[in-house]
Amino acid sequence: MWVPRTAFVLFTLASWAVPSRAADPSVSLRTVHRFVFLGEFSNVRSTEEHNYGVVVSLWSLGSSVVGLLDVADGLQGDTPVGRLEGVRFDPASGRISFRAKLSVGRHYCLQHKTGVPSRDLFEFSGRLDRKALAGTLVHSDSRHPEHAAKIELITLRKIERASQLEAADYAEWKTRTDAILKRRGPQW
Repeated sequence: MWVPRTAFVLFTLASWAVPSRAADPSVSLRTVHRFVFLGEFSNVRSTEEHNYGVVVSLWSLGSSVVGLLDVADGLQGDTPVGRLEGVRFDPASGRISFRAKLSVGRHYCLQHKTGVPSRDLFEFSGRLDRKALAGTLVHSDSRHPEHAAKIELITLRKIERASQLEAADYAEWKTRTDAILKRRGPQW
C-alpha cells in the first residue's frame, strides 16, 4: 500500500516521541513526555588506527530535539564533541537544522604561534528520517572568520544500536553530557 511521504514521516516521528502516561491523571499528557533516544547517525570511516567522519546522536522530549555532534579526523579514541544548539525540527517534513561548537585540535598560525584550541563551528541543515540524516554541513573557523568555510553534502546512516549515553530524562542527559563536554567539549 502506498503511503504519502508526509504521512510516513509523521507516523515514524510520532512513534519516536510518544507521550508517557502520567502517574497522576490530573497532570496533562501534553506536559509530560518521555525522553526518547532517536538514534545515532554516522558516516565514520575507519582504518587500522584512524577514524574519519561525523556522528550525530539525537534525543527527543515531546517536540524538542537535543543532541551531540562528534567529529573524527585522526587517531581512534575520544573524539571532540559539541552539544547541538539552536535545533529546529519540523516533524511533518523531517527538516532539521542545528549548530555545534567544537575544538577539533590545536590551532597554529602567525597570530597564534604558540597554539591555541581551535574554535570550529559546524552548522547542519537537512532532513531526518528513520534511516538517515542527510543535508549540508558547513565547517567554519571562528578564530579566522575571513577564511572560507568548508561546505559538504553528507549522509549519515542510522546505526542500529542502543544509546551509549543512557538517560531517563533531560536533566540526567544534561548532567551526563556536561561531564563529557568537560573532557572532550569545545574550549570556547
